[in-house]
Amino acid sequence: MLSYNDIYGQDNIKNYLKMIKQKNKIMHAYIINEEKGMGAQELAKVWAAHLLCKNDLNECCKKCHSCIQMKADLHPDFIFISPYKKNSIGVDDIRESINSTLNIMPYMGGYKIYVIKDAHKMTVQAQNALLKTIEEPPEYVIIILLCTNMDMLLETIKSRCIKLRLLPQAEDAIKKNLIKSGVSEDKAAMYAAYARGNIGTAQRLYEDEDFRNVFFENIEILESIGWGENGALTKAMEIIKNRKDNFNDFIEFCRIWYRDVLIVKKINIREMLIFKKQYTSIKAFADNLKYSDLYRIFNAFDRAYDRLVANVNPDIIVHTLLLELKTRLRRIYD
Repeated sequence: MLSYNDIYGQDNIKNYLKMIKQKNKIMHAYIINEEKGMGAQELAKVWAAHLLCKNDLNECCKKCHSCIQMKADLHPDFIFISPYKKNSIGVDDIRESINSTLNIMPYMGGYKIYVIKDAHKMTVQAQNALLKTIEEPPEYVIIILLCTNMDMLLETIKSRCIKLRLLPQAEDAIKKNLIKSGVSEDKAAMYAAYARGNIGTAQRLYEDEDFRNVFFENIEILESIGWGENGALTKAMEIIKNRKDNFNDFIEFCRIWYRDVLIVKKINIREMLIFKKQYTSIKAFADNLKYSDLYRIFNAFDRAYDRLVANVNPDIIVHTLLLELKTRLRRIYD
């Protein structure tokens, strides 16, 4: 069972949540906004366990019946709602999971806590169905919305919630944390830089072999296209099509790579790069791309994001993007 100490960083928010519990100043609705992987879901569960704990301590005791139920994911007064395999949370999901159960008193006394994962994926109708509950909730109800894009929530929802933002952590602190976990110093430096303050991303690079393989595979894809290797575009498309992950991840990776290219072109300070080990390739890209090329490349990333949101076929989006990169980079190998 997780505790506050298991949530990396975010000390201000953790201290705030402990304080309002101790002073009994808890409101009925909260939004926890994060960049994916920063730990909002874990934090929400830790706080819920603390709120439901039967002992008045600075965090959950892990011994009372309520804590044991939380540890086993069997607590009747903790309701977790997620889109699961769907791309959205519809009005029926909100009515069935929340509205139809609101008036049932907590089974174990105290609070009844609803956590909605990916709350930004609620349809407008679903948000409107939730709004009345947030406006006039039973006194024992707490609703926690977890999201990575708070702008997708209605203003009427946001204005009635306490908003908490998980903040990026210092790169050096993430690096030290990875080294403590057994990562070599050079890899810890690369992972921490790539994570850009997101401890979840850094930990995935260390712990998840598939994620780590994709990371280095992406580097090979961009370098092979940049150097004009025969069949590089076709090979890249086959690799990306066979992945299960979100195409967003690849586009964001490309954006970070070209951010390094732009830094080298403007000020050429290697220490500021995320891909320091790939400096030779980054430098070649920077030397042979004009600013106008980089402007068009970053515009291509924006168009790719927009097309993903518009549900254009991802294969077409990635092929178009890679073709744009190849076209701009042609002078490197011509």
